[in-house]
Amino acid sequence: MREPNAPPQPPDESARSPWKVIAATAAVVLLVVGALAAAWSLGRDSANSNPGANSNPGVGSDPGNDPTTSADPTTSGASTPATAGPVSTTPEPAPAPGVFGFQPLWPFGSVAEAMQWQRAGSQGHQPWRLDAGQTALAFAHDYLGFEEMTKVISTQTSGDQAWIGVGAVPVEGRANAAVLHLARIGAGADRPWEVVGTRDDTLSLTKPRYGSRVSSPLTVGGRITGVDEALHVQVRALGSGRPLGEIRGIPAGGQNQPWSAKVSYRSTRSPVITVVVSTGGHLYDVEAFAITGLRTQPVP
Repeated sequence: MREPNAPPQPPDESARSPWKVIAATAAVVLLVVGALAAAWSLGRDSANSNPGANSNPGVGSDPGNDPTTSADPTTSGASTPATAGPVSTTPEPAPAPGVFGFQPLWPFGSVAEAMQWQRAGSQGHQPWRLDAGQTALAFAHDYLGFEEMTKVISTQTSGDQAWIGVGAVPVEGRANAAVLHLARIGAGADRPWEVVGTRDDTLSLTKPRYGSRVSSPLTVGGRITGVDEALHVQVRALGSGRPLGEIRGIPAGGQNQPWSAKVSYRSTRSPVITVVVSTGGHLYDVEAFAITGLRTQPVP
């Protein structure tokens, strides 16, 4: 008797579909490669985020993009952390002898003279020279001879400069007969005050220009606001108890009107002269005045 046939078997997939095996193997390889690449990338990022893991921290970094560091141009990519705190400074040096930005008019003729007075003991010898107000009053009252100038009317200081208004009493609405400009002269902390000019208002003296070199005769001028004024011009120098030259009774007046005059003066060995113009006669002999400093021609 014939045995029945065996049931049919499923075909051998490995034998009939070799390409499926190849595809599966390729997929596994790709997965492995991808995993290795991801691990390598993560490791590199971790190393870059930790400068201590890199033997050359300058490579791959830009210090200019980091506000906490500054690049040093003398190194190859190295960066230095910025530091915060007070900036150290050196003490300001004392003024050098001979350095003075104005024409020295009174009471000293030069920086050297002022320093000599300092060395002689300024506190015990004419200490008023250390006070701007007292120096201004002494200049107007004693040096110029304006005996009515006995009061400091106004005071303004800025560093080593001062503007001192002097007068008797308010005259015709003017609190000051003049505002004298002073500056410290000499060296060190105890520098005395020096008169160097005026801050002009209703009466000005602008010609010749401040600091110009001049000789006799001298043409002077400026502007004035007033009524029936009679101007008095003097030329003075240190070491002389009276004017080197003067002219009186120059008629002037009006609203900001120009005035001018010519004055002769005798020679002096002083390198600087002070020219003074004043007016008054309504209530006081001197109701307004102005000064300027000029340099003299050398005397043989």
